[in-house]
Amino acid sequence: MDVPNPPEDQELRNVIDKLAQFVARNGPEFEKMTMEKQKDNPKFSFLFGGEYFSYYKCKLAMEQQQHLFNPGNKDVVDIPHPSMQLVPPPPVALSAAPSIDELIQQSQWNLQQQEQHLHALRQVIE
Repeated sequence: MDVPNPPEDQELRNVIDKLAQFVARNGPEFEKMTMEKQKDNPKFSFLFGGEYFSYYKCKLAMEQQQHLFNPGNKDVVDIPHPSMQLVPPPPVALSAAPSIDELIQQSQWNLQQQEQHLHALRQVIE
């Protein structure tokens, strides 16, 4: 896959690359949440079909493929928010369907992860 030309602005390139990594790891909901929160931020115009849209989509596809084949990859340094205490959800037996409480706990943990990544992304932008 040929990667479209990245932005010359290194800061913008970092924003696009990091967001592609976060979306690959956290799913399309993370992208939607970012679009909602950054709709008026010109640095994120690439999310809405702007100049580097094809570069972002290509990087996202590459990150998703890498994440699919290497889900334990931790290339991105997680920067926890000082007020967050992240506790991974308990493992769920493959033979048993998770209970409602387990699903809620997993959902809350996923949301905390997304909030943590948003915080890290904000630090990159500032």
